[in-house]
Amino acid sequence: SEIRADGEALGCETVKLVVQPIVENAIYHGMEYADGDGEILVWAHIEGEDLYIDVTDNGPGMRQEQVDRLLNDEKDKIIYAGSHQRSTYPYSGNCKRS
Repeated sequence: SEIRADGEALGCETVKLVVQPIVENAIYHGMEYADGDGEILVWAHIEGEDLYIDVTDNGPGMRQEQVDRLLNDEKDKIIYAGSHQRSTYPYSGNCKRS
């Protein structure tokens, strides 16, 4: 596993523990079915004026029907939208550089 941060991203601030539930999800869902050793990459980088924190793993991913349900089923859509809003709301817009 690896944690990477581009130079300018190191000076940015974000909500405390915003990445923790995403990493936990990658561990729980991504590593459970991974072939061999599971790998997780956390990468903080700047695009334009925005800070992005990507969490990727080498697990098998979701089946297309799971993705479709997440994006189309009203109950799942609400859960996804709430998670997305919690992760973007406090610092949507420009990166808050310290």
